Amino acid sequence: MLFWQGLLAPVWAQKAWLKTAADSVQNGERFELTFSVQVGTGQKLIPPPIGKPLGDADLLREVAREKSRTNNGPEVTAIRFEAAVFGIDTVQVRLPFGLVTGSDTLWQETEPLVLNIQHVVPKEAQELKDIAPIAEFGVDWMLWIWVGLALLVLVVAGWWIWRKYRKRLEQDHTLPELAPVLTLFERALARLQALTSWELTDQERIKAYYTEVSEVVRMYLEMSLRIPALESTTGELLTCLMTKEDRHLRIHLSPHLINEIESLLSLSDLVKFADFQPAAELHTQTLKQAIELLTAIEQLLHPAVPTAPSPSVVPEVTS
Repeated sequence: MLFWQGLLAPVWAQKAWLKTAADSVQNGERFELTFSVQVGTGQKLIPPPIGKPLGDADLLREVAREKSRTNNGPEVTAIRFEAAVFGIDTVQVRLPFGLVTGSDTLWQETEPLVLNIQHVVPKEAQELKDIAPIAEFGVDWMLWIWVGLALLVLVVAGWWIWRKYRKRLEQDHTLPELAPVLTLFERALARLQALTSWELTDQERIKAYYTEVSEVVRMYLEMSLRIPALESTTGELLTCLMTKEDRHLRIHLSPHLINEIESLLSLSDLVKFADFQPAAELHTQTLKQAIELLTAIEQLLHPAVPTAPSPSVVPEVTS
């Protein structure tokens, strides 16, 4: 085995080598590194990879590639790379490469290229120095006097501002009234009452009117009964309401209320999706039905809730 390694060593050494214009570089300094390799007939070269750490060296990019042949010898491929190295005193650069012959690939490394690392710090500055004596600084009394005066001015100014602010608080005993926080039922009722001012001039406006009624009812059902009313179809919502075993429901509605929900949502679906044109009197009836429906459910949830008034203004309909 040693005999064959001895025979193969000179051949391997001549197949690939590295060369650079300088024998010393600084850490991280970019320089050109030439990789040369003998490529036999029928062989294909796999060059060293770019962008991967290769020991102490990094290949940043390929600059140029040339092929040459002399005296009927093997073809030599030379690739110039932009590279950088990182080390302490010296580094040895070896680059891996592959030669493909048919279906076989032989992976090898170049001969090591030794580079010296130039230190940025001058040589005389690298030597250890004696500890310098502690520098003595005189006390600048004027500086401390000015600092003390500045602190005194800040304290007096802060005391004066605090007294003025406290006096203003003592004079103003009235606190601003907080805006009332509306409940879910009150917010839903306000949105429905706002529909009384709508002018239903065309089919698109009527469709938007019924869409708002349906969305308010579904929003109230979802948030009060904790069911997915907004994302469910009318059929899925009714099935959920009629399932008495559904433990997610806070209360179970009577068949009458469920029929009212079905009637209201079905009419809204016809207007929204089938372009149904309801009679003008149905607009006010639907709004009144929605208000009475929410009021009935709210009274089941909170028995102390008073009955909500019916809409006093009829939405204007322009034929």
